[in-house]
Amino acid sequence: MGIEYDVYFDESIGMTHIAKHGVTIEEIDEVFSRGKYLKLNRDDSSNVAYKILDSGRFLTIVYRKYSNKNYFIITAYDEDDFSMKERMEDFENKD
Repeated sequence: MGIEYDVYFDESIGMTHIAKHGVTIEEIDEVFSRGKYLKLNRDDSSNVAYKILDSGRFLTIVYRKYSNKNYFIITAYDEDDFSMKERMEDFENKD
């Protein structure tokens, strides 16, 4: 059985934050289910995941992990920080 994702729905915009940024659940699942991703911890107990998808899209996902099989996705968007992309490429190329 795969990972289950709960996605934050923002009443003020009438949609999820991932939809606002054009990110799909399939892309979220690619980050967490296929290969490694760079994870950073935030002060508010959430985490940030960075990954370059097979499509070449570079995503940032802010989330909380409830268990190995359940994640709460706060938001996800295209990362446009080129220094972070270089950091991610270095991370992916490590053995």
